[in-house]
Amino acid sequence: MQPDAWARDWCHPLVRGCSDDGRVPAAARDFLVSCGLPRVVIFEWRNAFELSFTPLEKALVPYDAIIGWGDFYDEARDRDWSHQLVVGEEEFCNGHASICIQEQDGTVNRLDCELDKNPNCFVNSNVELFGKSLLSAQRWSASVHADGALPSVESFELLRSELKRLDPRAFEDERSFWPSLIECVLENPDGDPLELQITSDPTRSMPRF
Repeated sequence: MQPDAWARDWCHPLVRGCSDDGRVPAAARDFLVSCGLPRVVIFEWRNAFELSFTPLEKALVPYDAIIGWGDFYDEARDRDWSHQLVVGEEEFCNGHASICIQEQDGTVNRLDCELDKNPNCFVNSNVELFGKSLLSAQRWSASVHADGALPSVESFELLRSELKRLDPRAFEDERSFWPSLIECVLENPDGDPLELQITSDPTRSMPRF
């Protein structure tokens, strides 16, 4: 991965990690320091959400340090989440989740402590593949919207195939982040036209609450 080419591909400012963050696996730290991730990635559709990677600008903290357990303390989850380092924050219309790197195996996961079942959602095998998947999704979006048309079912199959090619493990479980996102868009219970736009343009960012 060449940092200059990576930055050009995104076309918008990137956020880079701290070189002295010793808890981050070496491969992940090298990628975050040299290449980085976009400041924001916006997923616009009927259930819009945004991923912000501004936590990279500071020393990373574990997920269990940013949540309030209250009366629902769970020792096993607390122990697990103490090894999940927050690199991104997801904001949607009625909630919030975190994008984390597991400090021992380097996997990228989406954590939402408000979910009683499956609060830990697998995203990608490592942070470089996560970044490549985000960039691939943004390119797909730019391509399918180039002529003003809405994406077709076939175009989502192309997106699925490309993301699976990049990281087959991300599609081993249908509950993982990428297959879940695609299926949610395709379900479309209201029968509205299919729509999903993905961009890292910070001018498109807005409060989601």
